[in-house]
Amino acid sequence: MKRTVCIFAALLLLLSCGNKKEEAVVVNFSREEIPEQQELRDAEPVVLEDTYNNPLYYWVLQDSIVLANNQSGCEYFLEFFSLRTRQRLLSVGTHGNGPGEFLNLIAFVPNCQAETFLAIDLNRSLYFEIDWKKTLENKKLEIIRSFRYSSQTHPQIPPCVLTDSTYLAYNFWYSPDSAHPNNVPEFQIRPMEAPDTIKTEFLTLHPDMEYFPAEVNGAYLFRPFGKEIWAADFHLPRLRLYDDSLHLVKEIKGPDLYEPEYEVAKANIPIWYLNFANSQTRLSYYNWCVTRARVYLIYMGYDGTHMLDETIPPVEVYAFDPMGIPTACYRLDRFCTNLSLDEKNGFLYASTKKNVGDNIELVRYLLKN
Repeated sequence: MKRTVCIFAALLLLLSCGNKKEEAVVVNFSREEIPEQQELRDAEPVVLEDTYNNPLYYWVLQDSIVLANNQSGCEYFLEFFSLRTRQRLLSVGTHGNGPGEFLNLIAFVPNCQAETFLAIDLNRSLYFEIDWKKTLENKKLEIIRSFRYSSQTHPQIPPCVLTDSTYLAYNFWYSPDSAHPNNVPEFQIRPMEAPDTIKTEFLTLHPDMEYFPAEVNGAYLFRPFGKEIWAADFHLPRLRLYDDSLHLVKEIKGPDLYEPEYEVAKANIPIWYLNFANSQTRLSYYNWCVTRARVYLIYMGYDGTHMLDETIPPVEVYAFDPMGIPTACYRLDRFCTNLSLDEKNGFLYASTKKNVGDNIELVRYLLKN
């Protein structure tokens, strides 16, 4: 009997150990320990034929096509240019409120060597996957996937597609301050809804929420290599890697190390406004792109000091391997909103500007071997 009890206890111990999730690996890094470091200066302007409206972003597709994403209020949201001739090839994505038209179309090019890119219509909470090669061939927008996502999704963060029917959404109402919680998860797996291109759906104040956290939350969600889900924080210098069940596998902190403090204040909305203490500005990772073996992330590095009124501080770009380990640091001479990599010819393309009032300019930097 005693032996039976011991065997039973051992089995229970094994089962409890098997069900226990492993703790996340935490990696801290500094600028000085990164093996490859480059100062990027003498940016070469890439001057295109005039666009219809001052673009928000420029993306370079397969080292040969430039995609310009125009601002709201223009006739066309998307324009394609030849990188070789700098001439316009096609304009698509008509601005309007009817079928097949868009209210505020924002493009993202996660992988500049792929034949597709994604876009969201912010005012309608619609997600699109677009085949740009077929778009150029057929002279019309070729959408290969579309769905409606929750209007409570953070407007700056496109949904991260997980399966043919689900996506991961960052919750706009998530509060990172444990002293002032909104009691909602940071992100959630949600089902795709059928697209309705006419319906307009805006983010609304949620009656159960106590704090407005828009200035202190946010993280880009993406799956660069088809495995772990990456979360690159807007306001904390950290990357997080999750498995399919949203269990935290690894946390990479750096190149700066700080823990922010928060405060609440009254605002012109009927809930408390959550901000960083002393109204400081904290901004970290801003945008990203992926190549075959690296993830490139723009790092703003605003660590609590106030930004100047006119001049925008320059940024850094960090490259990470598939395990989330930083392998390179590029220090740009200006602010950068997004980037594209031409690893074959050694160019980093960037949408840049130096001052608040400047138009976005497409430039390229030559990377050293």
